Amino acid sequence: MFIEAVVAAKIPDVYCLAGGNGSNEFYAALLSHLLHRHIPSEHRLVLNIAKRAASTRHDNLASGLQKAVLLFQEDSPGTSITPDVVFNVQDQVNEPLLNIADYLCWSLQRV
Repeated sequence: MFIEAVVAAKIPDVYCLAGGNGSNEFYAALLSHLLHRHIPSEHRLVLNIAKRAASTRHDNLASGLQKAVLLFQEDSPGTSITPDVVFNVQDQVNEPLLNIADYLCWSLQRV
């Protein structure tokens, strides 16, 4: 298990103009930056994600994955990939390890 993070300032004027869909688009873009280096793996990528309102809905996670594929293709033109990614969205009460990730993210936010 490892944790990788992307830190971004949630400035409403920036993410509303850039994405057009507000915070959902912002979170999908952040997810794409986390995924784009990991999706060309020949192994299945299983992500345990804490359930958080609209940002963890299937369509938003799929949008982040699609953006990650586009980022990968920009980095490696002509390379075709079929990512094998599973989004395991859970309530953190049912998965105690998510509490550790949540605490680490809170620590990053405090810095």
